[in-house]
Amino acid sequence: MPIDFAIIIILYKYYLVNIEVSPQKSYNKTVMPEQNDLTKEREEKLAEARRRGEETKAEHEAQKLGLPYLNLALVPLDHDNLNLIPRAEAERARLIVIRREKNILKVGAVEPANAETKQIIERLQRQKFKVEQYFISSSSLARALKEYEKIPAPTARKEVAGAVSLETVKEKIRNFNELVAHLKKLGDGETSELFELLLASALNLEASDIHIEPEEQAVKVRLRLDGILQEAGVLSAAAYKLLLSRAKLTAGVQLNVTEKPQDGRFSVKAKDEEVEVRTSVFPGPYGEYIVLRVLNPAAVGLEVKDLGLRDELWANIKTEIEKPNGVVLVTGPTGSGKTTTLYAFLRHLLRPGLKIVTLEDPIEYHLEGVSQSQIETEKGFTFLEGIRAGLRQDPDIMLIGEIRDAETAQAVLNAALTGHLVLTTLHTNDAAGAVPRFLDLNAKPKILSSALNAVVAQRLVRKLCASCKKPSKRTGEYAAAGCPACSQTGYKGRTGIFEILVVDEKMERLIDESPSHQEVLDFAKKRGFETMYQDGIKKVAEGVTTHEEVERVTRGD
Repeated sequence: MPIDFAIIIILYKYYLVNIEVSPQKSYNKTVMPEQNDLTKEREEKLAEARRRGEETKAEHEAQKLGLPYLNLALVPLDHDNLNLIPRAEAERARLIVIRREKNILKVGAVEPANAETKQIIERLQRQKFKVEQYFISSSSLARALKEYEKIPAPTARKEVAGAVSLETVKEKIRNFNELVAHLKKLGDGETSELFELLLASALNLEASDIHIEPEEQAVKVRLRLDGILQEAGVLSAAAYKLLLSRAKLTAGVQLNVTEKPQDGRFSVKAKDEEVEVRTSVFPGPYGEYIVLRVLNPAAVGLEVKDLGLRDELWANIKTEIEKPNGVVLVTGPTGSGKTTTLYAFLRHLLRPGLKIVTLEDPIEYHLEGVSQSQIETEKGFTFLEGIRAGLRQDPDIMLIGEIRDAETAQAVLNAALTGHLVLTTLHTNDAAGAVPRFLDLNAKPKILSSALNAVVAQRLVRKLCASCKKPSKRTGEYAAAGCPACSQTGYKGRTGIFEILVVDEKMERLIDESPSHQEVLDFAKKRGFETMYQDGIKKVAEGVTTHEEVERVTRGD
């Protein structure tokens, strides 16, 4: 019997003998301080003996596997490189970075044969690291995981589950046709870089989403370009399985969970910028669907002039967002550019003398000079709690990601009435619909009329490709033609079409009467209000887009 295990048994027996008391006396026995100290000392010795026994067992196991053994209690970890395997992955795969020496990466593994461990090591090797693997005990790993807490905050600011470098992708996709051609000739031997290839393609083509969709006969790949899904090709079953595992592992979701939805995220390092990617995995009859949403930081850099607001509309909304208090709403469906518009407004307002606080779910873009906080409903940090806490930060301006319930609506109105400017979003079809929607959320009409400054409703339309657009002989309007620059679609890029409802004194009086959607719309039109459809038609006349696009997003309203 190994000596360490013999020590454990002796201490254990000694511990049992010395703590034994009769049942009759156990209730009234007074424990002296020296007895407490003795018991604590025995427990510490027993725990240490157990750790030594575990390390001895780990050393023997390492010999069987032909791997070097390491006790991490005796080795300082490399904090600068610990996040090469982010904590979520390290805990799940039971693998940790010990030290980096130039391109040599020493890692410790509790289960070297674990599928996730192998995939992480393969990823590190693709990043040009020479990985040296050591066998470690569970105790060593538990101790090492606590070292993540010592990493400086800026290193872990985005809290993404993993990071992907695109430097290893050999083939750069310059247009959509090249991606289609590459996927068509993709062999099983080339699938190891498929994940990076799709991400690089999305960035190069400015795609907002990558969809991987398993069907009965094939696995379809589609990219959302300028708001429209374009089919890029199909994958083999082997390529799909590898891609699914890689996406789940990188995004920090569980590999062995296949029957319920999971959400994760990671970052992509491309040149000098870091792009965040949101990952959604959804169960289906033929496998799990994957959607990768690429959050391009260039969107947060857009100025108001880049949004597509015509001068007269910008003049109206500029007056309202420059007021010291009140609510400015941006409405529209998911993917209509609401967040981009809000950030453009913030960039216009941002100056040293102002305190700006945002509450978002999630934080999609980071803006310097702004205090941003992420809503975490599962931990009790809701929009309502966030507003209450945010107001204690003495803000001049608050951006609330979304109004979802009556309590949040009430808190937003109260914040506006107590001297704050609030920028937020609401899901309604048009600007006029925001008033009855607020009333449905139990807002009092007189409070709503006093707090609401303006409502901006918007949609995104595709812009005609500048390289190939040409006037129609029949109508004289520009039409989509198609060329390599726009992947033969005839469109390149998007712009907004808008309608703006300003709440002046007369509109306030109407809101006081709890009007319907139609009543608000009719009243606004009599006073010169223009709809998104009308704004779109003006952009058609200017050669920016087409009738078909305006009809598509407004349904001819």
